[in-house]
Amino acid sequence: MKPATNLLVGIPAGISVLVFFIALSSSFGGALVLALLIFVGSLIYFAPSIRAFELEHTNATAIFTLNLALGWLLIPWVIALVWSLSRDKVSEQR
Repeated sequence: MKPATNLLVGIPAGISVLVFFIALSSSFGGALVLALLIFVGSLIYFAPSIRAFELEHTNATAIFTLNLALGWLLIPWVIALVWSLSRDKVSEQR
C-alpha cells in the first residue's frame, strides 16, 4: 500500500478505536459492534479516494476533496467513484 492509502485506511481505524474505548464504559459487545460498523462504513465512504490513490490517479487529491466534502450525498459519492475508476491519460503513458 502507498503511504496515502495507509493514511486513508488508518483514519477510520483510529476513529473506530477511539469510539471503541469511549463506548467501552457502557457495554463491551455494543462497543465492538459500533467500532466495527464505523470502520467498515468509513472504508466504504472513502472507497473512491482509496482507489484513486492506489491507481496513482493524477486527480487523486481532487477526488479525495470531493469525497470528503460531499461524499455523504449519494450522487457526489458515485461521481467520485466513477472518476477514481476512470482511466488516467497520464498514467497510461507510463
